[in-house]
Amino acid sequence: MTTPPTPRLDMRGIAVAYGPVQVLHGVDLQLAPAEIHALLGENGAGKSSLMNVLGGVVAPVRGTVTIDGPTADLRTPRSAQRAGVAFIHQELNLINDLNVWENLFLGRELRAAGFRQAGPMRRRAADVLQRLGVELHPDTVVGSLDAAHKQFVEIARALLFDARVVIMDEPTTALAEHEVEQLFACMRQLREHGVAMIYISHKLREVMRVCDRYTVLRDGRVVASGEVSHTDEHRLADAMVGAALASRTAPTLQTVGGPLLTVEGLRAPGVNGVGFKVYAGEVVGLTGLAGDGRAELIDTLCGNVAPAAGSIAIAGHTRAPRSPRAALRQGLGLVPRNRKENSILKDLSIQQNQSISALSAVARWGVIGARAERTRAQAAREQLRIKLHHLDDPITSLSGGNQQKVILAKWLATGAPVLVLDNPTQGIDVGAKAEIYPLIRDLAGQGKAVVVSSAEIAELQQVCDRVLVFYRGRIVAELTNAQVEEDTVIRCATGVGTGSIPPPC
Repeated sequence: MTTPPTPRLDMRGIAVAYGPVQVLHGVDLQLAPAEIHALLGENGAGKSSLMNVLGGVVAPVRGTVTIDGPTADLRTPRSAQRAGVAFIHQELNLINDLNVWENLFLGRELRAAGFRQAGPMRRRAADVLQRLGVELHPDTVVGSLDAAHKQFVEIARALLFDARVVIMDEPTTALAEHEVEQLFACMRQLREHGVAMIYISHKLREVMRVCDRYTVLRDGRVVASGEVSHTDEHRLADAMVGAALASRTAPTLQTVGGPLLTVEGLRAPGVNGVGFKVYAGEVVGLTGLAGDGRAELIDTLCGNVAPAAGSIAIAGHTRAPRSPRAALRQGLGLVPRNRKENSILKDLSIQQNQSISALSAVARWGVIGARAERTRAQAAREQLRIKLHHLDDPITSLSGGNQQKVILAKWLATGAPVLVLDNPTQGIDVGAKAEIYPLIRDLAGQGKAVVVSSAEIAELQQVCDRVLVFYRGRIVAELTNAQVEEDTVIRCATGVGTGSIPPPC
C-alpha cells in the first residue's frame, strides 16, 4: 500500500471564539505542496478568523495545525513567519519611500560587523525577482509602482524567505485585467517552486482560472470542498450563500423618459471626444480596460476636472460642473470607487454617514433634528435592507455590502436624479452583490438615470440596459444587454473587431 504524501498544510478541527461567540466550528483545511487553494465564503463566513489562526494572530480554542508534518508554532505572527507562512494582505505592507530591495529585507536586513550589507541584499533581490519572471529593478522606489508590481514585491518577499504557505487576501481588487494576468503568471511561478497558496477572493471567474482546489465556509463551517475542475461558478456561489442564486436575467427596461445626462464631444485629459445620453429610468454601463478613459470621464462629469471641449448637461443644467459640490447642486451624485477612502467617514455612525450629504433635509436653523435624522435613516435602512444592530453603531462595524448600501442611501437622500456608481460592488461578496443589483434597478425604476462603471461582465449583464465600451479614451461600441458577452466586450475593449458592433448613438 502506498503511503499518501504529507500535506504541506493540515488544519484540523479549528475552533475559534471571541468571548462567548464561536465563529469557527471544527474547520478542516488541507493543502498539498505547489497547490493553489481557493478559500471562499461571504463576509462573516469565518475566512479571516481561519487565516488569522494560520498567521499567528488568533489562538484557536481547539484544533491542530501542521506544516510539512510537524505541529507548527503559530503563537505570534513572527513565529508563523518562521514556520513558513506569509500573509499578503489586501492593504499591502510596503513602505512607499523605500526601494524594492529595502522593502524585501525590511526587518530582516543582512548585516556583517553591525553594518548593513546593501550589495548582497540587492543581488538577492534581483535574483528572486528574476526567478518569479518579474521585470523590476531592485532600486526602483516602491511608491512609483502600480498595484500589480507592488503585489509582485510582496510575493517576492515570500519566496525570498522560503515561505511554504502564502495567503493571498483579495489580491486582484485594485488590479486591471492585464495586471491580473501578470499576477496569475507570477503565482504560477511561485507554484513551480513548490509553494502552496491560499487564494481568498469573491471573483469566482478568477478562482476557476487559477485555483486547483477549493473550500467554502459558511457560518464558520466547511460546507463544500473539492477540485475546481469538478465544479462551476454557479455551484460555488450557491454554496457560499446557502441558496440558489438567480442566473442571468436581462433587466426589464422601465418606462424611459427624457435624457437626464447628455454628454457631447467631451474632451479632457484621457477623454477624446466622448458623447452619449442616459435617459430617466435606465441603467447605462461603462466598461473597458484600465486606462481606457472611464475614470477620467467620471472625474470630468463630477467636476473634479474641467473639460477642454464639449458639453455636459445634467437634468437640464447645461453648464459643466466645476466642482463636485456644483455637480451635486445640478443633480449628479457619485458613489466613488474606493468606499473606504472616499465614501465613508470612519469616525461617524451609520446614521451620520447616511445623512451627511443632505443635512438641509434634517436641520432647522443650522441645528440637526435628531428625530428627523433618525426617521430618514430608519426609512433608508428598511428600503435598502441594510443589516445592522443599531443606527448609532460605527460605520466600520458593517460588512462591505452593507457599507455600500449606506453610501447609496446617502446619495438617495440628496434626491439627485443622476447617479454615477463607480465599481459599486468592488470587494463585496457574492451574496451582497445579489442584494445590491436589484437596488440599482430600483433606482432606475424611480425614474433616475444611473451610470455604472465596471469591468465585471456578469455585473453589467445583471443591471444594465445598455453598455458603452471604452478604448483609448473613446467609446468604440454601444451594446444592448443581449449583446454583452465577455468575448464581445474584450474584442471591443482591446480595439479588435469593433466594426461589427453598432456604433454609439
